[in-house]
Amino acid sequence: MASTQFGFTRSNPGRKLRVVAKIRGFSDQDSNFGTVDWVSVNTENSGDVTISFKEQSSSQYSVDYCYKEHEDNESIYIREVKPLVSAAFEGINSTIIAHGARGSGKTQLLQGSSERPGLAVFAISEFLSMAEKNGKSIAVSFYEVDHQDHAVDLLNPEQPPISVLEDHGRIQFKGLTQTPVKSIAEFQNLYITACSSHKAATQKGFERVRRSHMGLIVHVFSQNETVDGLVGKMTFVDMAGYEDARRKSSDASGHIENKQINKSIYTLLNVCHALSTNESRVPFRENLIIFILQFVIKF
Repeated sequence: MASTQFGFTRSNPGRKLRVVAKIRGFSDQDSNFGTVDWVSVNTENSGDVTISFKEQSSSQYSVDYCYKEHEDNESIYIREVKPLVSAAFEGINSTIIAHGARGSGKTQLLQGSSERPGLAVFAISEFLSMAEKNGKSIAVSFYEVDHQDHAVDLLNPEQPPISVLEDHGRIQFKGLTQTPVKSIAEFQNLYITACSSHKAATQKGFERVRRSHMGLIVHVFSQNETVDGLVGKMTFVDMAGYEDARRKSSDASGHIENKQINKSIYTLLNVCHALSTNESRVPFRENLIIFILQFVIKF
């Protein structure tokens, strides 16, 4: 199914967020059939980009930039993510959030594959290179938040639950593993193993795959891998895909799951709107995944 994929990034202290879109075709083989013709992308004089869909000519969406279907993950990484890696070594935290319809390619964008690396793999390679030059060290954490707001540690084979606490204006993960990485091969082994165990766990005992949000945190440390030694960090969030609420689910639990997943996505959109319009109230606390993200996207 054709879809548009959006990402949200916080690039610098003076800019709260940047919204970009990636146009996807109707299948993975779309590149063989020319340009997608169901969407119109116009660049305004101000630099903003307006997206409109032919079947919804009255609806337009404004973003900071739009990538066409033929542009690969490396092109997106160089323009959107690479500048944020060096910023992490200067103490500036950032978050890359991929969200969109179910099956729109969000996981492929962030995780990628052995043939086509995702944004996270490109970033880790850059982090390791800069850490070696600057005498720093890198560690990663990987967690999952399900539709019931239960969080677990994906780098622990037993996937134990973790607690998310607020302490003096900072988010603290109680029970979340921080695993040092010294090579891209070491990271890919951790990442792929965690993703594989996640997929196996979600399918065990279920006729359908349980959906959830997943977050990868890259920590930059000065010397010792403790809170005091933390220089900066980057977070990649793979939001569970939106699904049309009008679709009938075959079971009640599936309907509840879809409803809760959609609610978390609506909360994210409401947060971004509130930040963009400088509203006095930003609904960070309405959902756990958004609560976790608030300290890296609200400033």
